[in-house]
Amino acid sequence: MRQTTVFVGLGLLLVGLVGCGGSATSDAGATGPLSLSEYSKKIFDFRSRGAALGPKVQEELRASMLGVTPSNPNSLKSGLANAAAVLKKHRPEILDMSTELSKTKPPNDLRTFHAILVEGTQAAIVGLDQMVGSLEKSDLLAFQASVQKMVKKQAELDKKSDTALKKAGYDPEKLESEKKFVKLAK
Repeated sequence: MRQTTVFVGLGLLLVGLVGCGGSATSDAGATGPLSLSEYSKKIFDFRSRGAALGPKVQEELRASMLGVTPSNPNSLKSGLANAAAVLKKHRPEILDMSTELSKTKPPNDLRTFHAILVEGTQAAIVGLDQMVGSLEKSDLLAFQASVQKMVKKQAELDKKSDTALKKAGYDPEKLESEKKFVKLAK
């Protein structure tokens, strides 16, 4: 059960990143906002990167917990420390993805939506750090609390991003189902 909690926590973290959208390359040298087509490509390139990272990290977490006996405090502490090391190993890549997103210049009508995406990736980094800290201390209650906090934050951001998309005139459901920005029917 405790092993599952670690996996669920990481899964939620990565869902937060994948769900948030983002960019695969930096736009630091760009002079103006991206076109809708360019922005859409960056969002889905980022999601693909996050989707690829998730299973890789989850497999490393699973391997780090092999042989852990939850009823043995020393074994559990060692396994949790190993899990924390896996998360710390991947933090730079996750942070780079978040930084790249923050440098992306969205189309003007999607600035509010984009700001929410950036907020989501930054919240994921904070959540990752909290999870690592609790794992390093072998504090499963703190770990569970950080996971619950992330779930709540992600749900709030999902609602905010849907509202921002609608205000910008786009259909949030079509963004997910068709993987593109589709104008709302009038």
